[in-house]
Amino acid sequence: DARYTDTISTLDELKTGYPSSSYLAAAGFLQGESLSALQRYAEAAMAFEGYLKARPGVLDSYAEKLRGDALAAAGNYAEALAAYELAQAAPHLDDAQALQIKIAQTTAQTGDYSTAVSLYDAVATNTTNDYTRAQMDYLAGEAYLAQHQATQAYERFKHAVENYPLS
Repeated sequence: DARYTDTISTLDELKTGYPSSSYLAAAGFLQGESLSALQRYAEAAMAFEGYLKARPGVLDSYAEKLRGDALAAAGNYAEALAAYELAQAAPHLDDAQALQIKIAQTTAQTGDYSTAVSLYDAVATNTTNDYTRAQMDYLAGEAYLAQHQATQAYERFKHAVENYPLS
């Protein structure tokens, strides 16, 4: 019902009133999702971290990705990058490429543009999807612009337009 404040309050009551409950891990996960919905990202990241400590191994990749998203939204890119890397290292069934793109984008947000460009190039090399390749050219171009390397940036933009016109 999108009553996130009520949800957080109820989950806090569960955690304080029943500290040995078998539902504490799930409460931490739901609290993280509710806090994210309220854009209280730093608190959401802490709630997801609590979930990961209470129930390791079950949904580590997914929870670390959500934790990384919350940390990135809070502007804590270094910790977000670490969370995304943990998500990538954990067993997962989802699309690894989407996580690799998040890692590359977060790397750029930390100011490490050369590594980000290398990661964008790796994603482009390992896909057959023209849209993804065009997106990687665009993101690499943005990274070059952030470094005041306009010539390289415009080459990447031009490459995307010439090679992936439908994308």
